[in-house]
Amino acid sequence: MVGLEAVVQRLEQEQVVGDLWVDGSFTTEAIEPADVDVVLHVNADFYDAATPQRQAFMNDWFAPYGPPSQSHQCHAFLSCEFPVGHAQHVTGVTEYWLKQYGTGHDEVTPKGIAVVSIGGGR
Repeated sequence: MVGLEAVVQRLEQEQVVGDLWVDGSFTTEAIEPADVDVVLHVNADFYDAATPQRQAFMNDWFAPYGPPSQSHQCHAFLSCEFPVGHAQHVTGVTEYWLKQYGTGHDEVTPKGIAVVSIGGGR
């Protein structure tokens, strides 16, 4: 829990606006989960309007094995659904994360997604 709290505090400190989806053993009945998995969803308008420093923070912090993984036992990923025609558009981004976080290990059985709203959420 301490690692997740530190990640949320850092996002708030950096004035990031988005939704942090939480998954992994942290959301199970495990009494002392070893880690937490999160994906930060920001909207394209927020990302595009962000300063280069804020964009670099999001890209660096939410890269595989970025700082949260090393210091907070938190596997963190960034998701931004850019519109069709945008230089960074990738089809199916949200659907991918919905399948990863919204279904069980069988990738069929639906499950809830814990969401932490950061800065008012997206």
